[in-house]
Amino acid sequence: MIRFATEKARRIAIALAGGALMAIGIALLVLPGPGIAVIALGVGVLAFEFETPRRWQRRVAARIRAWRKPPSESPPGNSETSATG
Repeated sequence: MIRFATEKARRIAIALAGGALMAIGIALLVLPGPGIAVIALGVGVLAFEFETPRRWQRRVAARIRAWRKPPSESPPGNSETSATG
């Protein structure tokens, strides 16, 4: 019974902390400050306990990895700087 109560309290605390960070981040989108970073931090806190923010976090991380992936090299002789006689 006590274990259930502590798990429930932990879940509520994480939801409140993550929700508060997201609300502050949304406010910082129109106020001066790092709104997107604070929203991302709120999603990260919520991802500790809830599945939906965890999926959002994975999806965004995959997009960032794909965006940061270096472009594949073109085959030799197929570059724009090669001299064609």
